[in-house]
Amino acid sequence: MRLTASLALSGHDAEARETLLRYLALPLDIPRTMTQFKARQPFDTPYLRNYYDRFYQGLRKAGLPEQ
Repeated sequence: MRLTASLALSGHDAEARETLLRYLALPLDIPRTMTQFKARQPFDTPYLRNYYDRFYQGLRKAGLPEQ
């Protein structure tokens, strides 16, 4: 998902959506919404909060649903 977020944030929207669709098609028990990703955020420090805010921004831009 880091690749998806990075692609979206760097303006490669088509590639970001493609990687997101591949991720969502995996038959694993993985987070599939922003809410699920946030629930698995391991720590809450100022540095990590900034990192995750940017990461989530990229996932939203790629099209990951909120819920």
